[in-house]
Amino acid sequence: MVTDGERILGIGDQGAGGLGISIGKLSLYTGIGGIRPERTLPIVLDVGTNTQERLNDPEYLGWRHERITGQAYYDFVDQFVQAVKQELPGTCLQWEGRCDSARPTHPQFAIATNC
Repeated sequence: MVTDGERILGIGDQGAGGLGISIGKLSLYTGIGGIRPERTLPIVLDVGTNTQERLNDPEYLGWRHERITGQAYYDFVDQFVQAVKQELPGTCLQWEGRCDSARPTHPQFAIATNC
């Protein structure tokens, strides 16, 4: 389960704080779906946040920077996907909180990506 924390359950940009949602979903997959927990890994791609409250919070664990966007963002995600394909072939990446408008032009934003 991979997220960048941008669109979290209607509460908006949580940055690195969005990791908890991925952990919760994987817990459901384990408890209800029968997926073995050691076969899952929650991942947050910390690309910054545009939520000023997070940027000002001294306890925020994420990168204190405005969210990267555009081609720099797509290049970063592409690098991540290529690294997973190389190091963990056969992995299924499920995307959480991805921008729906990016999916038609960027296949890495499909609901799931097989590596």
